[in-house]
Amino acid sequence: MKLGSVITTVGFLVILFLLGGTTLLKEHRDVSKFENRVLAEKPALNKEDLLSGKYFKDYETYFSDQFLFRDRWVKTFTMSQILQNKTYVNGYHITENGWILGKPMEGIASNDLEASAQNLKNLSERLEENGSKFLFAPFPAKVVETANLLPSYVSHGTGRENYQYLINELRSLKVDTLDMSAMWNKKYQPEELKNFYMKTDHHWNMDGAFEGYQDLIGYVAEHYPQVPKDYQKENYKYECVKNKKFVGSWNRSLYEIVDTTIDDFCYYHPASYDFQDYKVYKGEIKTKNKIKEIGDLYATGLKEQAKEFNYHTAYADNYPELNIVNDKISNDLKVLILKDSYTNPIILHLAHHFHQTTIFDSRYNEQSVNDYIQKNEFDLVIVTFNTNNLRGSMYDFGQSGKK
Repeated sequence: MKLGSVITTVGFLVILFLLGGTTLLKEHRDVSKFENRVLAEKPALNKEDLLSGKYFKDYETYFSDQFLFRDRWVKTFTMSQILQNKTYVNGYHITENGWILGKPMEGIASNDLEASAQNLKNLSERLEENGSKFLFAPFPAKVVETANLLPSYVSHGTGRENYQYLINELRSLKVDTLDMSAMWNKKYQPEELKNFYMKTDHHWNMDGAFEGYQDLIGYVAEHYPQVPKDYQKENYKYECVKNKKFVGSWNRSLYEIVDTTIDDFCYYHPASYDFQDYKVYKGEIKTKNKIKEIGDLYATGLKEQAKEFNYHTAYADNYPELNIVNDKISNDLKVLILKDSYTNPIILHLAHHFHQTTIFDSRYNEQSVNDYIQKNEFDLVIVTFNTNNLRGSMYDFGQSGKK
């Protein structure tokens, strides 16, 4: 073997062992900011796992998760994938102007969708027995509504087909449903629709959220004449925060390779009423749960003068339960909204139209939806999951999310 090859091999091994040794000695991380997941812990050594080989597999995962400068290595690899013009990088397509588009789902999950439809039907019937109304009003999801912006040479997926399958099932079961996606696609062209979404995040932006709010309240007001219809844009002041670091969820998964200042985050501030007039409770309506300022719940990043924002600090986080009491409204309607994160930007806008608005996120709540409804009375229950969230545990209304 030539001397140069020996030196290269030895040098490589020395670097490898130094990195590995330093990995074992350094302080280990619990969570990966970029991957948004809990990192593996060092496995406990026991005879059973050692003999079965499980210990070595777990240790390999642990070592990989904790490897020195892991984020830098993965970011470098991600950059190399982009430089090679890969269609998808980490499951995302990046356009020339910085838009990040998610890889859509394939296939029709008919069994799961039928189960979701039946669970919604069962919930609707349970509420009807108690004298409550029910509405399924899914918000249009970015990955579904922007799939046709993907390159023509790749599949645009079956997100819309899955959504339509669920809608058809619900119609056959006579479940009251607001098909907002159909309304949008009839009213807007694809190039217009994309402006309702964050460029680097999987959520909609405030323009999309406000459009969804208007459509939802417009539909509810048709059935409840006492609900105010003052949701027109002229009744609000529109304001945007520009040139701030906004780390979109999909950009975070790409190690913030896309410019973090291309997403503005905006607000519709009401002119005829004030969010601060609400009584807002994080949890049950108890004095100890009442917040002092709206900034403790909504747009917390602005109140804290944060240098870096994300969807949750720009708007609202996911809370297990919120109760918002609006004493200035003329009706006495009590409304429960079962939601995912798409509802967060318009929580306070929705609360303007009812005396009491309860926000319930089953992913973080120790109670199941069924248990919660049994203990509380509502005039109307609305499910506002997004159209990419059509099946799974959130549709099991007898299951609590937080273990």
